[in-house]
Amino acid sequence: MFAGRVCLIVLLASTAWAQTFRGSLTGTVTDTSGAALPEAAVRLENPATGFTRSTVATSAGEYNFPDLAVGIYSITVTHAGFETTKVDKIEIAVSKTTNINVQLGVAQQQQVVEISAAAVNLETTSSDLSAQVNDKTVQELPLNGRDFKQMVKLAPGVTPSGTDVNGMRSTSNNYQVDGVDNNDVMLGISSQNQGGVAGIAGGLLPIDAIDQFSVQTNAGADTGRNSGSNVNMVIKSGTNAIHGTAYFFNRNEDLASRSPLLPAGSRPQEIRNNQPGFSVGGPIVKNKTFFFVSGEIQYAIAGESILDTSPSAAWVAAGDAVLSKYGVPVNPVSTNLLTIYPAYSRNGPATANNYLANDLNTYNSFNGLVKIDHRFNDKHSLSVRYFGSAGTQVADVGSHFKDFFQTAPMHIHNFSVVENAILSPRLVNQLTLGENYFMQTFQDENISFNSLALGLNTGSSIAGAPTIKIGGFDSVGATQPAGRTDTTGHITDNLSYTAGRHQLKMGGEYRRAQLDVAYFNNVRGTFSFDGTRGPWSSDSTLSSTLKSLADFLAGYPTNSSGATINRGEPEPIYQINSADGWFHDNFQVSPQLNINFGLRYDYYGVLHDSQNNLANFVPGVGFTTAQLYPKTKLDFAPRFGFSWAPKWSRRLVIRGGYGIFYDVPPVNSVASAGSSNGASTGVAYNAGGPNPVYALTATNVVFQPGVPVFGNSVATPPFGTFSVSQQFKMPYAQNYNLTVQAQLAKSTLLQAGYVGNIADHLLTLLDINQLINGVRPLAQQYPTLAAINQLNTNANSHYNSLQVTLRQQIWHGLAANLNYTWSRAIDDDSSYTTPMNSYNLALDKGNSTFDTRQILTGFISYEIPQLGHFAPRLTRGWQLNSLLTFTTGQPINITTGKNTDLTGENKDRVNLVGNPFANVPVLTGTLAMQYLNPAAFAVPASGTYGNLGRDAIFGPGFGSLDFSIFKNTRITERIMSQLRIEILNLFNRTNWANPTTSFSSASFGELTQTKNGSSAPGLGFGEPRNVQLGLKLIF
Repeated sequence: MFAGRVCLIVLLASTAWAQTFRGSLTGTVTDTSGAALPEAAVRLENPATGFTRSTVATSAGEYNFPDLAVGIYSITVTHAGFETTKVDKIEIAVSKTTNINVQLGVAQQQQVVEISAAAVNLETTSSDLSAQVNDKTVQELPLNGRDFKQMVKLAPGVTPSGTDVNGMRSTSNNYQVDGVDNNDVMLGISSQNQGGVAGIAGGLLPIDAIDQFSVQTNAGADTGRNSGSNVNMVIKSGTNAIHGTAYFFNRNEDLASRSPLLPAGSRPQEIRNNQPGFSVGGPIVKNKTFFFVSGEIQYAIAGESILDTSPSAAWVAAGDAVLSKYGVPVNPVSTNLLTIYPAYSRNGPATANNYLANDLNTYNSFNGLVKIDHRFNDKHSLSVRYFGSAGTQVADVGSHFKDFFQTAPMHIHNFSVVENAILSPRLVNQLTLGENYFMQTFQDENISFNSLALGLNTGSSIAGAPTIKIGGFDSVGATQPAGRTDTTGHITDNLSYTAGRHQLKMGGEYRRAQLDVAYFNNVRGTFSFDGTRGPWSSDSTLSSTLKSLADFLAGYPTNSSGATINRGEPEPIYQINSADGWFHDNFQVSPQLNINFGLRYDYYGVLHDSQNNLANFVPGVGFTTAQLYPKTKLDFAPRFGFSWAPKWSRRLVIRGGYGIFYDVPPVNSVASAGSSNGASTGVAYNAGGPNPVYALTATNVVFQPGVPVFGNSVATPPFGTFSVSQQFKMPYAQNYNLTVQAQLAKSTLLQAGYVGNIADHLLTLLDINQLINGVRPLAQQYPTLAAINQLNTNANSHYNSLQVTLRQQIWHGLAANLNYTWSRAIDDDSSYTTPMNSYNLALDKGNSTFDTRQILTGFISYEIPQLGHFAPRLTRGWQLNSLLTFTTGQPINITTGKNTDLTGENKDRVNLVGNPFANVPVLTGTLAMQYLNPAAFAVPASGTYGNLGRDAIFGPGFGSLDFSIFKNTRITERIMSQLRIEILNLFNRTNWANPTTSFSSASFGELTQTKNGSSAPGLGFGEPRNVQLGLKLIF
């Protein structure tokens, strides 16, 4: 009978996903016949903290402990006339409700029956999709850069190269730490561990401070803000025992493989990464007050290895020859501007990839955390936490010359206060106060250049180089001055109530965000040269690159937005207020069937500035400081799901769900959306309102020493403009899934199913004044305006996938979690940018930029048994771990690189005239590799569009296996050392970035850098093999 009860508890223990950052425990108490035992006493205990809570089973024998801190618990169940039963080792996990059903046998003697909870369980009371990483796995994963964002990819449906979840944009995730906002409201990405510059985190949340981590999708009504996923981390807390770590991690090029772009036999580029840190937690007052503190520092250097093209003396000589052939003099201003390009880069031949960029990226960050937990009594507790980061990064953001690396100091602060109140055994309330602060500035590394002294009079007095783009060559002046401070505060309340077979959750949130944005976009000017201005433009004997250089040497910027500048330095203070409310019911209809349903209301206020200075352009009205767009007051989001465990199989459960999820737009879409057609980049940069900013575009420019390029001090039209549509709506997605879970063994769970979504009202930019046969349609009514980029919400997407997960809890030392995704994502805009033709968005319908057809991710860990019976300090304590990521390639969008369609949008695509992967030429004299056959493409006739669809061709695949070896050695009973050898990209697979996509570039179709060769060279995910050594003391 005892064995039968143990087996039954193992089979019936199940899980459901709640939406707080804490967890819950539910279950049913029955006798051996399956009849409910009302009034059974259930006592919960956390041995580590001394926390206890008691309740009494309902008339249906059900009990519920909502809103529990994560950790390991036990329950003791008693009832008159029955044996007392204790269930140990119950893991309460982040955002998860664990279900433990207990059977009591008839009392035969005074004893307590002790049982361990199952290792892995079917999720019989939930339809949510969630991937959880527990404390042990968090600490043991060989995470590149010790960056928690690497764990996001351990969920199925996630694109490993970014954070695109289930076909949604990377801005569609809601990041939380202890349930508190961790979103950069400007960019719509994670605030903490955000890339300070490109791919290296500017601040690091110490891995040793993270208790648990989860990625949750298709959740209940109490989850919202974004349509992709909810990414939540729980920070460790102190216990009655002192526990902690002290560690040092090091990476060095002496243990690294060289870049594939370095000559054979050469030394790997310089790579240094040092990360010392500590964590410690314990009691202040036993069973009452606890503390936890953690800190980590990062110092890193990463040398690049990128094949680049610089206007060398040989190239300039070839360009001078073209000018001489056509009788055009070399422009003295252009000659002077050449000195902006580093002299050391200009010694190569007149060929593509004539320069190996190998300058050093540098990074540092200083990070600290403190958390206090206090229990006033059995019914009230309080948790207070602060985390802060500060650092500076100087790194490549597109220009591979050190002078034009971006320097970006950053500060991040995150506060939380959480109060939990047990109002009754069935009514629990959680109140959360949170604030998230993010500050960062941006600038070129070298701002000593003086354009006027070089003869280029842009009318700007801002120090530094203008942005210069010569087709086929690297650019200079990559970062114009910018900076911002974002602050988000919120108050959130969740009330949980158990009523018979119903578990009810209701609550609400008020959120306020303020952004002080000083993006001085294009105040130094941007000049582009594409080879279309000079008399050589139709010379078929010249390459596109040489024509572009000839235009530059002649001082002829392209007439397709080739000479642009902003006049004015706005610093708006944006504000947004939002409120949400929800109600959700999890109803156990029968032992086999659970349904959940709820309704969420989302109100996202209208973006505004504190001084009412934003001048939106509205067709028919002109510039107005009135409300940017209409309020949306009817954003209701229903949720429904079910979980059915058929009677004929206790090892199977079928689950499904549907829900509408609204998506908060990043402020960047209104404030700084970018521009390729000369339009203003955001609503604060318009030529109207009390603080006008003029986006100027000059045509038929010829550089003359000291002569103003954009006229005199008075701004002259036409002006580029930005607009927000008056039909603006909140983006949303309809998420749905149907999955099957099978428990293959006590510790093995397999899940397979269909996951999909349809998203509507996605953000996109449309030029509502795009040229038609050389004439702008609004020219008669608004003759002073040029391109007008209007933010619309008329893009759509859809996603379909097969997702499979195999989860193996520890068994004979082996633990694993493997995820496979087979999917397709389609949309007509992947990142709120202008399409090829703003009058026909359907032409841009194609593969999403992040569409990755097949993805395999996961981790495997194996604790090796003692090797023999001798020298135990040497032969035991060994462990192997691996983190694997393999994907097919991502799309390539191939453009002509010039204004072929004569609209000035500069998004022209080519004609496909052959097989791009057939007869690919073999390059000689370079370490670059040709990936596409240029002969398979052609430039469309002038004034027409190419036949190749957006993102129609795929780039190279990706694969990396990060491997580690641990040696744990017990020093004393309470102190253990851990030596770690982590080999990143164990098999040294070369992971190429997508090839050059501009058809006018001399390096078109060539693979010239590795996947993270510019964003995180040598250190980044999938870079050439590198070994990280670590030593950790655990106590």
